[in-house]
Amino acid sequence: MAKFSSGKRPLTALAAALTAASMLAVPAPAQAGTCSTPGCGGEATNASTRGIMITNNWCAEAGTITYTGEFLPTACVPVANRQNGYTFPASFTLQPGRRSNEYPKYYDTDGIRLPANCITDVVIDGNGVRYDRQGISTHQWRKFSNSQTWVVTGIYC
Repeated sequence: MAKFSSGKRPLTALAAALTAASMLAVPAPAQAGTCSTPGCGGEATNASTRGIMITNNWCAEAGTITYTGEFLPTACVPVANRQNGYTFPASFTLQPGRRSNEYPKYYDTDGIRLPANCITDVVIDGNGVRYDRQGISTHQWRKFSNSQTWVVTGIYC
């Protein structure tokens, strides 16, 4: 039987190692659920002239970073909660000039939908990014990373 410098019996050491490894291997969500104050999670600002869809619940069924489709899977956002700015889990259209932190259930915004056949300009945590979906007939949802701030500055279709 192998000896361990920790003095633990082999099964105890193995169980401890597996427990530690499993805690490291499980990815944490950007922010779990909702939070109670503005700025406590991801934020979206719509500085464009068009509405932009946002969500307050990104779930595993949507994938790790992107999801293609008009709406997120019903496991993330039930059909009844699409276009609802006042519940969780939900998604809705953030109108021009509005911020997600104006809606308590969106203090932690988890994602944004990039419209099909459009160019969407955003500033993510101070860095300008252009998403070009011209000629692509499907919408793409993008997951926020942790407490990112996304400012949509233009949508050109």
